[in-house]
Amino acid sequence: MRFDNPELVDTSAGRVAVHQAGQGSPVVLLHGLFGASPVWSGVAPLLAARHRVLAVDLLGFGHSERVRDAEALWAPSQAAAIGEALDALGVGPAAFVGYDYGGPVALTLSARAPQRVTALTLSATNAFPDAPMPFPLSLLFLPVVGGAAEAALFSRPGLAMAARAAVGTKGVRLDRWLLLGDRAQSRAVRTLFKQALRQMPARYGPVHDALTRLDVPTLVVWGDRDPFFALEQGRRTAAAVRGAQLRVYDGAGHFVPEEQPERFAADVLALLARVGAA
Repeated sequence: MRFDNPELVDTSAGRVAVHQAGQGSPVVLLHGLFGASPVWSGVAPLLAARHRVLAVDLLGFGHSERVRDAEALWAPSQAAAIGEALDALGVGPAAFVGYDYGGPVALTLSARAPQRVTALTLSATNAFPDAPMPFPLSLLFLPVVGGAAEAALFSRPGLAMAARAAVGTKGVRLDRWLLLGDRAQSRAVRTLFKQALRQMPARYGPVHDALTRLDVPTLVVWGDRDPFFALEQGRRTAAAVRGAQLRVYDGAGHFVPEEQPERFAADVLALLARVGAA
């Protein structure tokens, strides 16, 4: 599956890039803050052997429209744009995979258009308005050093360092360019990061409500060495959804689809087989 020549779909929020491969029941892949659709380079081809795979570049990322406004980048706008893009491509009900920031987007879409979602996989994500603030992000709220910490943590070198430190699987190295993209994409990462941290109750309250109302087969995948969202958050996510299954990857950090793509794809395929989407 190539990620350099997507189909560009016009939506009311801007152009959305969709990378497609395979045939069969559709599976929509939603990436996180670090990177764009290429984060699925190890997973997508394995899924495409049995399914029509659509890897979406979120607004502000990859080949999609470089929106700058925080509201345009936030989950409701993203979910609406993805819905329009899928309609334009003739995609009906589909399974969704939401990794990192793709999780809140997928959950928001499931709440707004439940008929679209046949199954859901959530990985290394946040769906809680009271999620713990890990160090060093907790420094941002200190009165004396907060400004300096923000400037350092949200610089391109700071973001790249944080991302590399979040890899748990030995021997896995992530490309800095793919993690942060160009300056416009890095700006989107900073904007979303700041909004999530400073307005967590307001931003994640609706996401949590969507999680608790889920009524589709759900898989939760977590690395036991994730420094951004600890394993306890994965357990809490699975416990919030009736019948959800939790898969814990020993030795994996935050970048689960890139660190252990074969296992990730196998677990998603198993979920789809159980719900009759094979």
